[in-house]
Amino acid sequence: MKRTIILGEKVLTASSLLGIFMVSCTLSSHVSKRVISTSNPLVTFVIPTLGRPTLERTLISLQNQHNPSWKAIVVFDGIKGTKLSSDPRIKFIQISKIGQFNHGGEVRNQGMEQVTTEWVAFVDDDDYLSPDYVDRLEEEINLKPNLDVVIFRMYHPNREAFIPSPQVRNFSEGNVGISFSMRTALYKAGFKFTPSSVEDFKLLEYIRKEGHKMVLSPYATYLIREAACKDINNGCNCIRAYIN
Repeated sequence: MKRTIILGEKVLTASSLLGIFMVSCTLSSHVSKRVISTSNPLVTFVIPTLGRPTLERTLISLQNQHNPSWKAIVVFDGIKGTKLSSDPRIKFIQISKIGQFNHGGEVRNQGMEQVTTEWVAFVDDDDYLSPDYVDRLEEEINLKPNLDVVIFRMYHPNREAFIPSPQVRNFSEGNVGISFSMRTALYKAGFKFTPSSVEDFKLLEYIRKEGHKMVLSPYATYLIREAACKDINNGCNCIRAYIN
């Protein structure tokens, strides 16, 4: 059955999504068959944005999740916000300009102030998520309920590489990115992004140093820019590694 999604005044058909998600990632093949519920979602995605046109693709990747147990907060950093979706799970907020290019951490902190779910995750407005992200997060939590952080692999098409690398058992500077989820309680306890060219790593390093439970998941769920998501995990051969 063919589907369409309406974002603002723009109608996207399954055929038009081919150019967005590649052939394997069309909306018609991955649209969730579960009933959408906002009563007790698992995770909130915080998305800092400067209004890039790719934000629409990012939001579609959320609406395309097999598991609908999510919310999202889109933070317009110093620009007039536009409501791109009527999906009740997506909230749009506007703040005074605080972020710098490639330094979206402080903008994410502003978004996390409004998170009410147990878990918070992150995605940039020029990247997108595989349709099984929320399912994989739920799987990792069920495997080890005392986890505080789940780090997923990212796929970078320009490098033809997974980040962190498939066989590493821990993360390091330059080999980890924003593809992680953490308990919102960590933010409430003071674990926040600080301005840095490696702010993702710095936050994770701080959490690791304090002894919180983490897992390096074997799943690649975060796609950088123009990565194709067809069978991406078949080429990963990544290991699961617990930290602390």
